[in-house]
Amino acid sequence: SISHWQLRNLVVEAHDTIYWSAESAIKSLAPGAVEPTLVATVPFAPTCIDATAVQGVLGHPDPILVAAGGQSAEVFVYGTAEQQGAILHRRVTASHDCINSVTFHIMYNSPPGLFISCNDCMVRMLDLPTGEVHSRLRFRVPVNGVAVHRTGRVAMVGDGRALIVGDSREMREEVLARTAMPTGVSMGASFSPCGTEVAVATQGGYVYVYDIRALRHPRLSLPASQSGPSGAYRAVQWLDRHIVGASEHDNMLHLFDVFNEEAVL
Repeated sequence: SISHWQLRNLVVEAHDTIYWSAESAIKSLAPGAVEPTLVATVPFAPTCIDATAVQGVLGHPDPILVAAGGQSAEVFVYGTAEQQGAILHRRVTASHDCINSVTFHIMYNSPPGLFISCNDCMVRMLDLPTGEVHSRLRFRVPVNGVAVHRTGRVAMVGDGRALIVGDSREMREEVLARTAMPTGVSMGASFSPCGTEVAVATQGGYVYVYDIRALRHPRLSLPASQSGPSGAYRAVQWLDRHIVGASEHDNMLHLFDVFNEEAVL
């Protein structure tokens, strides 16, 4: 068992609302709010979550979708719009593989989808609300994090040094771009608002920022404040044009100004 709490998830959706998982629930805190709000009760203890605004996609002017993945290949999707509630609850594999990440796939004039990465070394994209598998890719190692941009770009990182970048509309092995990062296992990735850069959180204690047009070397290497396992980065989120948030393994949250190349928190 783990004797300390971990900052595993860092989710901020379009309205600057913060989301997190607590036991079998997803909660949120809106700007200016004093108390958190219970968004959804989940039928299992989440290992990962995601949230997104999907204006007009599901017939509501401003719905929010939240998703959670669990230890036994379970995924749960919930919509906050009136009369939506639980949209999907299913197991994505026959075995009890842990889900490492759930990431919404939202594109203009298209129904929403959900990328799911599991410990079985597979990345699947599910159509919503049906839950049918639209596409899948198998890798040599488990994928721990998937980032998706509204343009269709997708980035994947996992239990190796590879950063894999491609187009979600053409998910085939032969068209994916790859680069080897300076350190090993990576836990998460996030695209910049314009989609030309991607930040990667690594267990080696660095957040790497890459320009996807020149993947060979990172543009920035942002070190953790703690050494050893405590300084392993667990999650990363691009918050606006120049600000990247990243959480260390146990008790540190960083904000980096990637334009001026300095820490701001």
